[in-house]
Amino acid sequence: MPENPLACKHSCRIMILCEYKTGKTAKQTHQTINECLQAAKANMLGEQEDVVLSLATVQFWFNRFMAGDTSLAD
Repeated sequence: MPENPLACKHSCRIMILCEYKTGKTAKQTHQTINECLQAAKANMLGEQEDVVLSLATVQFWFNRFMAGDTSLAD
């Protein structure tokens, strides 16, 4: 996982968009991305956290994508 928080935010947004385009729900996407990020963090740092990306954040991006805005910028 990148140490730069902005790089991590952009990477998460890319993953959210990919999951959205494949027809996944926001809840499924939230679970998938958190599992991936937790595994990466555990492998790299030997640490594990419960939640890396909030469901509210995923829902925000899903709503934006559904409105036709697929830009990943703030």
